[in-house]
Amino acid sequence: MHFIKLTLVTTLCLSMMSQWLPVTASASNWPDITESIITNDEADKKITLAADTALERYDYDAMANLGVENHDLSEHNSLREAIYALMAEYQIDESQVAIAYTNLQTGENIYINEDEQMIVASMYKVPMIAMYIDLINQGVLSWDSQLPYSEDYFQDGAGDITAEAKRDYYSLDELAYQAIVYSDNTASLILYFYYVNNFGSFRTALLDFVDYYDVPDLYYQDNYGSAYIMNEALVKIASNPIYEPLTDLMMQTYPKQLFSLFVNNMATKYGQLDEMLNDSGIYYEDGEPVYTLVLMTRDANYPEIFIGELNLLVNEWSHEYKVANN
Repeated sequence: MHFIKLTLVTTLCLSMMSQWLPVTASASNWPDITESIITNDEADKKITLAADTALERYDYDAMANLGVENHDLSEHNSLREAIYALMAEYQIDESQVAIAYTNLQTGENIYINEDEQMIVASMYKVPMIAMYIDLINQGVLSWDSQLPYSEDYFQDGAGDITAEAKRDYYSLDELAYQAIVYSDNTASLILYFYYVNNFGSFRTALLDFVDYYDVPDLYYQDNYGSAYIMNEALVKIASNPIYEPLTDLMMQTYPKQLFSLFVNNMATKYGQLDEMLNDSGIYYEDGEPVYTLVLMTRDANYPEIFIGELNLLVNEWSHEYKVANN
């Protein structure tokens, strides 16, 4: 496959309405990252991050521009408690969101409304490409396989296949790249309908992919899904090296936003429809997957900064937990 390395740019929404912003703290309160000091206090088990490690992990420029700082994790007894505190800070209605988190190194799971059916939007593209990778590994297709275009598959949005003059056929390689990196809707529908026309129901195939079938009838309508299902798909993808071509694409998603707003090394895929804004991702450190995270919203225009800070909090907690147990 051809993977074009992109220089991601941070898109910052500096004109956010003030009521969405938490109390801004000064940069002087940020943790000292100028040197690495591991204390001998076994009770606290705290660590001051090495400068190069911290700067690689977080986008401190984006955090400074939006008035976001690292969290004081000592204020909370658990990650779940910390997430609820962040939601309260942003006045997030719990009934309007679903969250699923899995720490791939410790096995910890956190779920909030994880089985609620919400519009998945473009997040469906990730397990769809994973299913195509399965077909490639089964010898049914190859990355060079040509999939037909129909004008019925056109849908406005970003991406070269949507924007440029149409061809009769596109390679699976090109379609996957455009669908994941640029969320090209036309490319995604070519993939979707080719799958449905040749291999059967995508909705059923997704349940087979995650080996989970306890879903209501609503799941089979429109583009519904749950945070639990989407997270299980990410866990499977992150845990199996055959899906590395997909996670490589997810690392290149453009622009840098939501879960990638403050945290680097995220393989992500967002989804947006009207006021619903979702994101999903896998965080990598030293080349290894550390955790998966899915956020889905229902009929609520939640700000990008909350979604970014949610992943920042999860990342800090996951790293602190790893340090505390080493």
